Amino acid sequence: MNFKEDPSNYFLREHKKFSKRYEKGVFKELSNTCTYTSIVTLGMWRLFGDHIPFKESLRIFEKSIQNGCNHFDLGNNYGRPPGSAEKLFGKALKKYKQLRDEFIISSKAGFEMMPGPNGSGSSLKYLRSQIEGSLKRINIDYLDIFYTHRYDPQCELVVVADNLKYLHEMGLYLYAGISSYPKDKLFKIIELLNERKVPIACLQYNISLLSLDNFLICKECFERWGISTIAFSPLNQGILTNNYFHNTKPRNSRAKESNTTIHPKNIMIEERLSYINKISKKHYLSIEDLAFCFLFSNQFISSVAYGPRNLSQVLNMNDCLKNVEKIKHQFTQSELIENSISTLDQWKEKDLRSIYKIIE
Repeated sequence: MNFKEDPSNYFLREHKKFSKRYEKGVFKELSNTCTYTSIVTLGMWRLFGDHIPFKESLRIFEKSIQNGCNHFDLGNNYGRPPGSAEKLFGKALKKYKQLRDEFIISSKAGFEMMPGPNGSGSSLKYLRSQIEGSLKRINIDYLDIFYTHRYDPQCELVVVADNLKYLHEMGLYLYAGISSYPKDKLFKIIELLNERKVPIACLQYNISLLSLDNFLICKECFERWGISTIAFSPLNQGILTNNYFHNTKPRNSRAKESNTTIHPKNIMIEERLSYINKISKKHYLSIEDLAFCFLFSNQFISSVAYGPRNLSQVLNMNDCLKNVEKIKHQFTQSELIENSISTLDQWKEKDLRSIYKIIE
């Protein structure tokens, strides 16, 4: 027995097809946690949300691990039926349960999961039921990150902070995350969580080259508190791709779905896309490579939440990093922020009093 051997080599050998995962991965710290995320977070909304066959989802999941991905992003209501993404991810994770402690696994609660006035929001009743439901579906003991998924105007922020502290002290999650809060509410909940010593790993906001309103909010949070951001929808649901620009999207893409959440083409979007395309050609990059490079080049962005739909879309992180190094001195932030569209973020707070008969 060689006691001088690095014990971690054992775990690299245990799953041979993943043995090069840390050579291929690129990592950044999540805020001031000393926990390191891959610069690509695998988004599970569509990957395990029953949009594609499970066998193909599993292959993409495995290829992402091979490429160094260690961060997997879920939500309590992801998939159809709601919760199916967590359940199928749990099924995939079971095959590689020895790797769980290497992974960062996050989930969220706040949006509609059940009917009625207690079926969404930030109450302790709702949040506890949802985090425990997520843990059961994934079949793990705790979440690494638990997000308050959106601002709840019915719940005072001091109550939200107390609820998150309660769940944290129960050991149900390690770090809090905050997603899609308005700026003033975001700053207040950060202060309240800091007072309660609930560690915050990251924000999660819709940020892409197409829509950069949230960019400045998240950058300010990093400068004030050192809280980093995970940018979701970095390609704005597939709009920021050469295929979309040239109208060559495959039949199974989001843009072709009858109930798509993608913004319909309009003059404002077309003008912004044309501007982005001009810059991408100038730097000999595809639109998608430019979109990723721009995000990765910002210190406050620790990762991008991205959901590939086939093996060819799984990102090579080292290639992404090379592109960043290649172009970071060739364009300025202002060149890309110029002419940005006002936010296209659709994930807003909801007033339950306008939906249910809630009386004073």
